[in-house]
Amino acid sequence: SGDFVTIDNVEISEPQADMAMTSLIAGSGTTNAETITVTVKNYTGADVSNIPVSYQVNGGALVNETIPGPIAPFAEVTYPFAQTADFSAEGIHDVSASVNWPNDPVTSNNTQTATVVNNGDAIIMGVATSPTATCSGVFTDGGGKYSNYANSTNSTLTIQPDAVGKNTKVTFTEFATEDTYDFLYVYNGPTATASALLGQFTGSTLPPSITSSAAGGELTFKFTSDGSVNDIGWVANIECVDKPLIDPSVTAITAPTASGIKTSAET
Repeated sequence: SGDFVTIDNVEISEPQADMAMTSLIAGSGTTNAETITVTVKNYTGADVSNIPVSYQVNGGALVNETIPGPIAPFAEVTYPFAQTADFSAEGIHDVSASVNWPNDPVTSNNTQTATVVNNGDAIIMGVATSPTATCSGVFTDGGGKYSNYANSTNSTLTIQPDAVGKNTKVTFTEFATEDTYDFLYVYNGPTATASALLGQFTGSTLPPSITSSAAGGELTFKFTSDGSVNDIGWVANIECVDKPLIDPSVTAITAPTASGIKTSAET
């Protein structure tokens, strides 16, 4: 006469064998000895030991190592590779890491990727200290040489000569911003508020070479971008040129009369 429940067709099965790579950290900088760290999760129903893992940089030689384990069911382990990676060369370093457990029928979650960018000695807008004193190098937008600049940017950088009697000069080799929305402003002097505006640039037309004529030889750059759409930005070479020579013996220059004959005041 009491309530009862009928249960039929009960099926109990073991979890599917699966080892997954859940994260990849490709070092913390751009040295020649960066530690590659991966996290591997055991989705099987039993402890697993001796799990093969590997990584490679830019499709190069595989670095193969083994996580000793055991990793308990549904637990994960973080593993730093003993062999470090070399990111010291300027450029883009694409890292791919995998867990290679031979009993794994699910391969779709076995690999993680990461990208490390080394901009070398580039002077990067929004990263470099302002003012930056130099007479050489490469000047780029906030994305560096190899990435687009960010949306909603508003940054200013002054570049000044690192030697007396010089003016800063920049020559653009690449330029592309969202036309009529993202602008690079260049000022003749140490500020973007009190110095004369030399030009504002947007779109894909390469700006001309620009040379400071300010007393301190500075050029100040201000970049603004809106909240959507970005582009590769710019790359420009920095150099210094000599300030124009002024003859200290010349104290005044008087224009000749219209006839071209000197007056007594001009002799």
